[in-house]
Amino acid sequence: MKLLIKPLSCLALLLVSLTAHGATWEETDGQFFINGDLKAVKRILSQEKYSGDQLALAFNFAAASGNVALTQYLESLGWIKACKKLRDCQPMQWASMNNPKPQMVNWLLSKGFQSDRGSLESAAVLNLPDDSTVANSFTVVKTHCDNGVNPLISASYMHEGKKVIEPPILERLSDRLNSATQDQGYALLHARARAAEATTTSFIKAGLCKKGAKQTTWFDDYLKLIAASRAGDTDLSKANAYIAANISKEWRMIVENYLMSEAIAIKDDARRLPLLNAYKEGTWLGRCRPTPHCSVVDVAAEIGADKASFEFLAKEGYQLDRPNTSGVTPLAYATANAQLDTVKNLCEFGADFRQTTKVEIYERSIMSIARRAYSYAWCSAVINAPLSKADKDSVQNRCEYEGGSIGSPQTGVSIPECLPGKSCMGIAFPPKGTDTQIKDLKALAEIFDYFKSGQCKAPNKVLSCSANTKPYAVLIADKVQLRSEADASSNKVETLPFGTMLEVIDSKRPCETIAAREGRWIKVKIYSIPLRYREEFNELQGWIFDAFVDYLPNLEP
Repeated sequence: MKLLIKPLSCLALLLVSLTAHGATWEETDGQFFINGDLKAVKRILSQEKYSGDQLALAFNFAAASGNVALTQYLESLGWIKACKKLRDCQPMQWASMNNPKPQMVNWLLSKGFQSDRGSLESAAVLNLPDDSTVANSFTVVKTHCDNGVNPLISASYMHEGKKVIEPPILERLSDRLNSATQDQGYALLHARARAAEATTTSFIKAGLCKKGAKQTTWFDDYLKLIAASRAGDTDLSKANAYIAANISKEWRMIVENYLMSEAIAIKDDARRLPLLNAYKEGTWLGRCRPTPHCSVVDVAAEIGADKASFEFLAKEGYQLDRPNTSGVTPLAYATANAQLDTVKNLCEFGADFRQTTKVEIYERSIMSIARRAYSYAWCSAVINAPLSKADKDSVQNRCEYEGGSIGSPQTGVSIPECLPGKSCMGIAFPPKGTDTQIKDLKALAEIFDYFKSGQCKAPNKVLSCSANTKPYAVLIADKVQLRSEADASSNKVETLPFGTMLEVIDSKRPCETIAAREGRWIKVKIYSIPLRYREEFNELQGWIFDAFVDYLPNLEP
């Protein structure tokens, strides 16, 4: 289950840009071009004639869909001739990006469109690294290479009267591999994309990307290694031989890390330890640990590996609570993916749920990730539930507008009223949904309560309040008393509901224990109250015991 935001693609970025400018074409007629719906496109074009920028965008979308029958129909309307006169009509690049479409690329070549630098680079860079995407990427890269694109030379163009030099594609791809990248909360997919790009870039660096290059099994052999890793093959001889012969030395660990990640993701817990032992004996684990892109622990947390796997990794020197280069902690991966047992195991190993983590560009708390993942899982379950039109409209409004996009649980503000495990939007818990959705909702509700009750700690240890406070906090308990002084016996100023946002004014008090909960008194100003409790609380201030708050570094969504 993937509850963190999906990696952004060029197409997604374009749609966001169009929506931000108030355009709705991609949400209405445009979606049929994007989805390659020939029947719907015929209906649209029987009523409206496209030209200029609209035609260019529509033809780009059609090429990206991969439906050759659709582009053949557009050709019959004269679109290819029109497209070739428009600067922004770049169907070859669109057919080569994200999930490259080999059949579409070959069709475009037959119609006089050319392989070019942009198309080769688009095919080599993976934003949506599914299995078919990786294989299609390799195929389209090879096609553009066979058609004479030279990735080893610079290019130039004129911009505002000045000559601009573009570096060789190999240099651009190498810089991408050698720079820090964000995994967007998908450790396994990120490792897969990086390894595929390392394989392609190594292919180019070896001088095989050219017209008339000799036949090679470079990519086919790599895909066979992936299959062997997933099957639990403990014999690393073939992998070592392939990597030594084909992968540039500086990117060797990127490929090794990915192949180990695929093995760790194996569903059979009993087969995972023999694999880890093989990687230990083959020195892969030792080489991976100090490198910034090593995601072995992250993948184990994401897929819900058993306790024995984490014990093994800990003995090998892997830290089970360290943020990766993207800023994401193993506990965040386990939480976002509803891995209840893994969350408990990591807590027993000393993971600190008060430590903030990073998703995309935003720093977040683990509690925030749990709430957002829950809200997304809830909306995913109820959006297709058998509800009345009035209830359905209410759900759509709450989930897609107040709660953020259904497809992007981390980009919208979470819904404070959706307290995990309770009724939400007038719908009792658990809502109707698929078995997987309900299972994940129940797991996330339990994870949330587990954190909220202070159980996330190593055995026989008190949950320490030594974690740094932040400028803002949110209540993770209901009916919390705001006091006039930093004392439980002082006057009650107000009773605050779950989800109340607080601005922290003073957090310099020492730690103490109240009702078996360790924390410190913090002076706060009310920043916002959940919508259903909306009243006037202007400039309301007081003291709260911070064992009942979740610190947030800022008020970003």
